[in-house]
Amino acid sequence: MKTLKRDYARLAILADAKTVMRLLPAWFEDYNTIHPHSGLRMLSPREFLSRSA
Repeated sequence: MKTLKRDYARLAILADAKTVMRLLPAWFEDYNTIHPHSGLRMLSPREFLSRSA
């Protein structure tokens, strides 16, 4: 949750809760497919899983 706030929510202009709810799916998609994670050797979760399988 901390990373989502730091890397997505704090960088966006959030007028209200409806805006946040509209943006969340794209943030989750980016976080899981593109965003590098230090705990996963700088891979996204999906990259890490595909290379581990």
